[in-house]
Amino acid sequence: SFSTNFLNSKLNLLLKQKNVFKINLFKFNNKLNFSTSIPNPSPYAKTINLPHSNFPMRADAKIREPTFIQTCTKDFYLLQSQVNQNETFICHDGPPYANGLPHMGHALNKILKDIVNRYKAYRGFKVSYIPGWDCHGLPIELKVYEGLTQQQQIQLTCNEIREKARKYALDAILKQKQAFLRWGVMGDWDNPYKTMDSEYEATQIDVFYKMYEKGMIYRSLKPVYWSPSSKTALAEAELEYNSNHISKSVYVTFPLVKLGSNASILSNYQNINLIIWTTTPWTLLANLAVCVNPNLTYCLVEVNNQYFIILEERLESVSAKLNLKFNIKATFQGKILVGSECEKPFSLLSNQTLFNVPILPGDHVAAGSGTGVVHTAPGHGLEDYAVCQQYSIPPVSPVSDDGTFTSDAGNNFEGLEVLGKGNEAVISALQDKKRLLLVEDYEHKYPYDWRSKKPIILRATKQWFITLKELKPEAIAAIQNVNMIPSSGKRRLESTVLERSDWCISRQRVWGVPIPVFYNIETDEPLLSNETNEYLKKLIVQHGTDCWFNFSVEELLPESLKSNAHLYRKSLDTMDVWFDSGTSWCGVLHQRNLPLPSDMYIEGSDQHRGWFQSSLLTSVAVTGSAPYKQVMTHGFVLDENGQKMSKSLGNVIDPAMIIEGTKSNVPLGADVLRVWVASVDFKYDVSIGPTSLSRATDLLRKVRNTIKFILGNLYDFKLNDILPYSELSELDKFILHKLYLWSQNITHNYEVFDFHQVILSIADFISVDISAIYFDACKDRLYVEAPTSKIRRSCQTVLYILLNEIITAISPIACFLAQDAIQHLPNQLKQDPKNFIKWFSQNKEWHRPELEIRWETIFNIRDEFNKLLNTAREQKKIAANLEANLLIKYSETSNLMKAIKSFEEEFTNILVISKVTCQLFSNDDNKIEKLGVHEMELKDGSKITLYLQNATGCKCPRCWKRISLQPDLLCTRCDNVVNK
Repeated sequence: SFSTNFLNSKLNLLLKQKNVFKINLFKFNNKLNFSTSIPNPSPYAKTINLPHSNFPMRADAKIREPTFIQTCTKDFYLLQSQVNQNETFICHDGPPYANGLPHMGHALNKILKDIVNRYKAYRGFKVSYIPGWDCHGLPIELKVYEGLTQQQQIQLTCNEIREKARKYALDAILKQKQAFLRWGVMGDWDNPYKTMDSEYEATQIDVFYKMYEKGMIYRSLKPVYWSPSSKTALAEAELEYNSNHISKSVYVTFPLVKLGSNASILSNYQNINLIIWTTTPWTLLANLAVCVNPNLTYCLVEVNNQYFIILEERLESVSAKLNLKFNIKATFQGKILVGSECEKPFSLLSNQTLFNVPILPGDHVAAGSGTGVVHTAPGHGLEDYAVCQQYSIPPVSPVSDDGTFTSDAGNNFEGLEVLGKGNEAVISALQDKKRLLLVEDYEHKYPYDWRSKKPIILRATKQWFITLKELKPEAIAAIQNVNMIPSSGKRRLESTVLERSDWCISRQRVWGVPIPVFYNIETDEPLLSNETNEYLKKLIVQHGTDCWFNFSVEELLPESLKSNAHLYRKSLDTMDVWFDSGTSWCGVLHQRNLPLPSDMYIEGSDQHRGWFQSSLLTSVAVTGSAPYKQVMTHGFVLDENGQKMSKSLGNVIDPAMIIEGTKSNVPLGADVLRVWVASVDFKYDVSIGPTSLSRATDLLRKVRNTIKFILGNLYDFKLNDILPYSELSELDKFILHKLYLWSQNITHNYEVFDFHQVILSIADFISVDISAIYFDACKDRLYVEAPTSKIRRSCQTVLYILLNEIITAISPIACFLAQDAIQHLPNQLKQDPKNFIKWFSQNKEWHRPELEIRWETIFNIRDEFNKLLNTAREQKKIAANLEANLLIKYSETSNLMKAIKSFEEEFTNILVISKVTCQLFSNDDNKIEKLGVHEMELKDGSKITLYLQNATGCKCPRCWKRISLQPDLLCTRCDNVVNK
């Protein structure tokens, strides 16, 4: 397509400038032909077995990987299920949330699962991997409101919200699914599970009822984590903690107004106050008691004729904080205060006469902070609630859904945000009442809503709970039968179970699975029975949970109860999304008749308090056992500097950017991302950036080059050319021995999920054993020997074995490269795809430890000889390896050298020189002509001497070794090959 005249002018100009040599350009048969002063090609060029293959050197991943997606994902999944008909392996997918685009955390998780699944498939397991999505919950519901005015939000009907939420979830699922497929994740993509599927929802309803029937689910008015920003209750797994939260802390006096029967030691003192310390001043409006530790020592101290009660261990700290000098008047155990009463600072409108509150014993009162006297509001604290329950003190909470004070708080506080102006108003009122000793900022760890990223409160509301009193010990016992990777995960899961309080599973949202309960309009008593449950399940399978929101109470009740429908109202609460996903063992595995428990759960380490725990609790409650045999956890993905990724820092790395590239970054493809996942120690937090991606790219390039070399040298090799092991050369047997050890190591590391060790092992084997040793030693016989000679077929046999084993090793990780290699096999070597779903041959015949010492000796000799060779090059004594010979002198007693002498030709090829000769020591050794000499001791104790010599023969025009008898004549070997 170029102009010949244009090329002529440019080339002539270039040559004039460089003054190198003359090129005459002329047109011949419509092609450009270059005639130079370079000699004509060797007449023997066509007798050389040069490699050729159309396997590309460059991955060109952005263009070529997508052509393999169907084969690598859906087709492979189906194929392995057809080939592997024995034992099943189930990696149950923890459902990602159907919201937003996939990020690096998704990539780490999904690719890890895929590596495990593919390895198991290659080991003969019938892998079942059903991808899933968590579809309900607040984040998706909030997406419905985006861009709408407050009036428009209010006008949305329940049906409209649910319809829009479902559409949003489906759109997100489609985008995420496309990304996961692009990453090469295999699975049953045509039959995924979604927690909003009607069959799944019906199963979830059934699990709820079974737990309710066993008395494990109850309804109660008690404090729960409440998000004012989201206007709903939250589970512990829905919290994140801000370590730099600033609260207003106050020291407040509670006058002692009535002494108990055991407090006579205080009877001679007047004007006694207990000092409480709290970081939530707004909860003082709901105060119903004060707690002390009955087993700790308290002091009565005097300051300016006023008396205060403070824990002895806190005296020094409180004195310094309040800048008061305390005079101790009496010391006593906290238990003497129990039964006394003190005056609280505020009274609610609903009970204006209640000012005096009891002093209660509380083991939760500690000496680590505060004053040792704890203000107790059972409507706003879990420990407060637990203590007050023992004394039949019901909780009160003058706080509305949006986190503002209700009318019960009084005109001075009604409508004020408890975490804002309401808190300030309480502090101001304390000051007016002369009850405030000190107010200051206090930085501490505080729970936030993980979705809105805003602080939460504890608030008593009527909610549904799972009781953990009896379930905890059963869950802990079940954990003992689970293999945790890493093992520290077992302790972590145990601690999260032991530490958690009863699980609040009700939410005040629309987009979710309804709490399937009816309430008596007059008594508020719940109605839930086997009859109502079975009837509702059938409706849900047919209509989905939309029926709960669309149908009347009469339509939702079974026939026998329809006449009483007017007596009931249906619950408006929905279930916690952790209950949704936590019942997936039933909604997916049990529902699809797959074995339980699952072989493995794989998720991030944060799921010890999330999906691992919710799945464990629901499964143990219903089945009595854990839903998994193994649990594998991974860390979080950080940037290359170990920092958490965030848009504000500008350090977010998008998987799509890695694969598809950007204006400033070349596309690397999914295999690079997969190799990165395998190369990091996933059990801890992992880093990603240019350096780690470059390492992954380099490894893939080395593997690709290795495969290209092998494919290029198998172009004329057929399956019936494979030689039996006994006919292979010594070097070929040694490489098979190394391959056997390597495959054992690879298998072990895959088996224990140390994928980063797999990567290291692949890199080491390809760089050291294959490229640096074997390929260099092979080239002479591959290119120069007769095409069908046994020595060449021996090498090709091993190359074919190496190719299969390398493909096997990389297939779980670099699935696109493996498929690329398989598709580029020479036609005569192509096989049914089913034949490639296998693991290493691991032929025990290849295991020959006795070869180790012999070949280790050879490589030691090679290293020392190369030093001689490099020195000779530096001294300009020699220009190229083929200008050199090696003479090795050894003693009669050296059994090692006697063995090595038997394969001088192979030793020659390993050194890439013209000739190696092994001879016994003689008296004339001092007359040997040499370019360099080196003495060394072998492992058998014998000594040898290496002599670097000039090659004495003439250069063979075909193989270029200096072993011909005359110039421009073929050496004996090449002559025989050409004549044939």
